[in-house]
Amino acid sequence: LMSQRKTVSASVDSIEGNVAVLVDSNDQVTMPVSWLPSGVREGSAVELTIKLDAQAEGDAADRIRNLQGRLKRR
Repeated sequence: LMSQRKTVSASVDSIEGNVAVLVDSNDQVTMPVSWLPSGVREGSAVELTIKLDAQAEGDAADRIRNLQGRLKRR
């Protein structure tokens, strides 16, 4: 069973305007600076944790089904 959470250590390679580039030994990702903790700067070491949110996914599916049902009744 795969974990529903992934944590990666990275460093902030650069910040240009509102976009930060984070790198680890294999990959890089860009993200809005607003997603990072205050005080982060170029060279900062950060830890990213991404978690699957099954509850929010289910809630969104319910909203879509309800909308589809209302549209079909029109």
